[in-house]
Amino acid sequence: MRKRIADYVTKTIFQTIDNIPSLGYESREAQEDMMLNITDSYRNQENLLIEAGVGIGKSLSYLIPGILISKLSGKPLIVATSSIQLTEQLSQDIDLAKNILQIDIDKTVGKGQKNYPCIQRIAKHFETTKDEKYTHYLDSVEAGVDKQNPKNLNIDEWDDICVDGCTFNSCKYKSECYFFQTRNKLKEPCRRIGFTEAYIPKVIIVNQDLLISHLFKLKNTSRGVIYEEPCLLIIDEVHNIEEKTRSALTKELNKTSINRTLNDYLSFISQTSNSQSSIKNAIDCFNQIRETFNCISKELIEESKKLDYEGTLDRLFIENGDSDTCGKICSSIYQCIEDLNIAATFKMNDRLENLYDFLEVQLKELITFFETYGKLHDKNLMWGTITKNGRKVTVNYCPKRIDRVLNQLIFRKKYPTIGLSATITVKEQNSDSYEYIIKILDLKVKLMKLETLHLTTTKVDYLFLKSFLIIKVGMITILVKFHL
Repeated sequence: MRKRIADYVTKTIFQTIDNIPSLGYESREAQEDMMLNITDSYRNQENLLIEAGVGIGKSLSYLIPGILISKLSGKPLIVATSSIQLTEQLSQDIDLAKNILQIDIDKTVGKGQKNYPCIQRIAKHFETTKDEKYTHYLDSVEAGVDKQNPKNLNIDEWDDICVDGCTFNSCKYKSECYFFQTRNKLKEPCRRIGFTEAYIPKVIIVNQDLLISHLFKLKNTSRGVIYEEPCLLIIDEVHNIEEKTRSALTKELNKTSINRTLNDYLSFISQTSNSQSSIKNAIDCFNQIRETFNCISKELIEESKKLDYEGTLDRLFIENGDSDTCGKICSSIYQCIEDLNIAATFKMNDRLENLYDFLEVQLKELITFFETYGKLHDKNLMWGTITKNGRKVTVNYCPKRIDRVLNQLIFRKKYPTIGLSATITVKEQNSDSYEYIIKILDLKVKLMKLETLHLTTTKVDYLFLKSFLIIKVGMITILVKFHL
């Protein structure tokens, strides 16, 4: 199946390249190389990383093969950009690809929920204030209206009218809600053309933050927010993905978050199983959590008194806690998770399902916190943050080896992942260093010269990374042969 699709895509690429000049566009050899290598990565189910300088035209180089593969496989192409601004630009590039290929293309642009207006919040503001401006806002809310395209909405009031904690199917405005409609489209496959085996290709565009959020949600709850098995995953500006992942993995714990988790947990149990023993177990467990956090806070406050600082004091060292005490607290949290799972077997609506997902993640993060604090394993880093006079104390923690998490999260999938950037390598003393990509992918390096590969170029450099082959051709560096 893959071979048949890849053969057809390769043939179509050559036909498209021949036709591009007649459409008034410029054909570039580098684009052709990228298109064919991306097609081969799909054929062989291999990940691919490409370094391409500015001006090559990366977007069309991955959109054209990706759209053709989507059309034949019936699975969407997912493209993740490093910013919402690039997401908007890519949406325009898809229209260009549509013109070149002369086929219909569905596209869905996904953003974080706070980029969308909330009809329910706007309606509530009108009920409370009777201000006529909110009726004008309601008239302006339609498909395509968001923070980047606000139409007649006042951007200065965006925080008051944007989506913040959607109730999804439980919301009475769901049929009119642009956010709700978009989230559903992000999960949908390609549309079939009639009763045939042909599909309308689909491109799902998201920013890297939403992609990482989706992958973590999929890993933790088995329910993501984007179509789960695309034909290809394209990550543009892949050099940013490490920092995005690090930010997503850096968790924080403070009094407010502890109290919120407990209150949400008690609310969930009360609305489902209403088990009094589960409620008692949770209260006892969170009393131990609060007591431990208070001890950490006192230590950090005492330490801060020795220092002269303004504003916020960051990266404060935290002494390890008692391993036995932390182990017992972890056992208590595991019991809370078990009670939560039992309560989830009772009748639930969308709101409770979302609350269940949230609580499951929060409780697992609390276990990670106490495993780290009690030195039950050595996988994470931990530090404290404190504001002036100790008014707010926060404990932060994250994995030591972000590279390993990133490798498993993105590059170990059933579908090929294509990473693109103009800055995969770093210039050091007149030579290209691959330290960045080696680091984030946790690869061991071995240099190898391959004389048998035939390429039309005056200078070709080769670097073999475990299962990767990096091929430098002019402005392009291609890493291939990483088997899934």
